[in-house]
Amino acid sequence: MRKGLKKILTAIFCGLMAALMIFCIGCGPEKVGPGNPDKPKLPTNEFEDDIGGGEEFVDNTPEDTGTLVNHYFEAETADFIGTSTNGTSSLGGKCIAKSHFFDLSFGGNIMIRNITSTSNKYIFQFKSDKAVKVKMEIAVASAYTSTWEARNLSAMFDIVVNDRQITEDVVVPAGNKDQIRGGNNFTCIQNVEIPVSLKEGDNLIIFNILAGVCNLDYINLKTSANITEYTEHHWEDPDTKITIKNLPTADKQGDIVFSCSKHGSTTSSFKLPELKDGSGYEVTEAGSVKTYSFTLHGKTYSFSDDGTYSVPDGVEVVEPEFVLEPEGEEAVDPDAPELPALNINGKDIFAPAKWTTFNGGVGKQPEKINGAMKFTDAARFDFFYAKADNGSYIHLGELPGKYTGGKETVMNKVHSWSLEMSARYNFDMLLFATAGAPAEYGQGMNASVYLTIEKNKILVKNLCYNQESTEVIAEGTIPAALPFGDDKQKFTLTMNVNRVDGNNLQFSLEINGTKIDLTATGKAKLATVTDGVVNLKVVTAGSYGQRMCVIPRYQNNVVRIYNVTTPETAAA
Repeated sequence: MRKGLKKILTAIFCGLMAALMIFCIGCGPEKVGPGNPDKPKLPTNEFEDDIGGGEEFVDNTPEDTGTLVNHYFEAETADFIGTSTNGTSSLGGKCIAKSHFFDLSFGGNIMIRNITSTSNKYIFQFKSDKAVKVKMEIAVASAYTSTWEARNLSAMFDIVVNDRQITEDVVVPAGNKDQIRGGNNFTCIQNVEIPVSLKEGDNLIIFNILAGVCNLDYINLKTSANITEYTEHHWEDPDTKITIKNLPTADKQGDIVFSCSKHGSTTSSFKLPELKDGSGYEVTEAGSVKTYSFTLHGKTYSFSDDGTYSVPDGVEVVEPEFVLEPEGEEAVDPDAPELPALNINGKDIFAPAKWTTFNGGVGKQPEKINGAMKFTDAARFDFFYAKADNGSYIHLGELPGKYTGGKETVMNKVHSWSLEMSARYNFDMLLFATAGAPAEYGQGMNASVYLTIEKNKILVKNLCYNQESTEVIAEGTIPAALPFGDDKQKFTLTMNVNRVDGNNLQFSLEINGTKIDLTATGKAKLATVTDGVVNLKVVTAGSYGQRMCVIPRYQNNVVRIYNVTTPETAAA
């Protein structure tokens, strides 16, 4: 009995102890295992390394409660990176000649139609002085087709902010025809907003372009943070030539032309607005002169209402090939002074018969009327003769092989010729040679130096090394714009010429007694410029002709010479 009771008590005791152990184990700390990889972590401000992957991200960046300021980042000037299917640079992003729209309201930048490629992207880099959650306004084209459909922003761009993919999506509204500008659907810009978090310090925003044509105009960060060190990634386009044709005026539009021969011989021409307030230009005023400017690829183009202008290096300005209104029959003024005889190397410059035409009968002799020589077509005259000590006249542009015996007496001296003139519009003057003028006036010789006289500047050109293309070797600004348009408004052009030695000739220019500060363009092989003076290398292969040529350039343009002062008449 006792043995049986003992067994029973032992069993009860063991059971109680086992239960107690189980209870105690249940009350003890939980044993940590491998865990569930899908289980959320505690909130953190650290971004995951893999965009869109890993564990759920909770953004604790504080909302921006300060005074919000707009910070615009133009997409047209952002770094546009892209490759085409054959691995070459994307033409849509690298050749502005392929642009289909241009408008000054886009900050003077080009609206590019982006080639569809997942490697295309826009990049924006900057610094912020604090970490804040802000609204990012996105201006993007909506009417990319004629169906006028709304579409999700996520279908247009994969947006990554500081290595974190933006998942919040918005709908870009459908556009309408009233929003179209320039007759092109791609200008139908819509504005949407998404929240983004800025970091303190360096920030990076990337718009990866997805399927479809996605035209991004700009982004705007609305924040109280101090945004600094924004790098505008102006992509370079060395293949596109920019030309300004027909300068804009107060009552007439101008033209800007983009042309490229390397990417399909593409040319696109756009209008420059009239020079008026509210036309899209940035307007500044100095005294009575207003200047209208815009920026393209970070470079400024400006046009003033006094006729002066400024464009970046490499941009060509072509004056309009327009037909001026015919003057009609010019009445003879009986009170006009008679032009005196003025001999240069035995020829009277004021005798129309002494002016000659070019080979092939191009051009015609001037007309002597109303106290002036009137040029309506190209004509030439033997000029630039200096009187030597022995009484003979020697041309300062003669070839070095002929510059011997007696000619030394006119060398290394400055000889000045001044012409009192008027003009209705821009014109050319050929100096020392006949080649290098517009093709129809060429003489087949291998040398030329000539001037293009514009209202506000003088261009010096030569073709001593290449007859196929004209190069501007130097240019200078005229301080006060020439009074073109009024035949009675005169100006004086002075040419100072010095035959330094057998192989070098120098010349400088003056307008109304003020020296023109000529600056070299670096394009000439046989000419240099120092302190506004052009030095020409006279070589035996060249031929500096003994002529001066007046070329009005435009139909119905009129150039007049009223008086000529030679070194001899000046000395007298």
